[in-house]
Amino acid sequence: MAQVKIEITRGDNDLVTFNPQNQSVTTLDNVFWVNYDAEAHWPAPKGGKTNDWLSSQIPGKQPGAPPASSGGVTFFDPDSITKKNTPYTTAYYCVNHPNRANETGTITVTE
Repeated sequence: MAQVKIEITRGDNDLVTFNPQNQSVTTLDNVFWVNYDAEAHWPAPKGGKTNDWLSSQIPGKQPGAPPASSGGVTFFDPDSITKKNTPYTTAYYCVNHPNRANETGTITVTE
């Protein structure tokens, strides 16, 4: 089981992105997000509930403080939400900013 970090960053173009935007993991890997942006963000699966993965948003980074991170999300075979078997891909977005096309990503799960 690996610890897989996805960073939330604001680029020079002032757009916030998940980095990497497309992440591959294996079952039982622990995925977590680290928020380097000053705004709060809340990754959630598209078509799912706001709190399917995380119970609350990830606070924004405060000046001089370390970035906040989420709790971990573990993916299974079959997926506990969609019931898909591996391999499968789950698209996600930021609940706090659903109309920002750049605040999206995918997680592909293999065995």
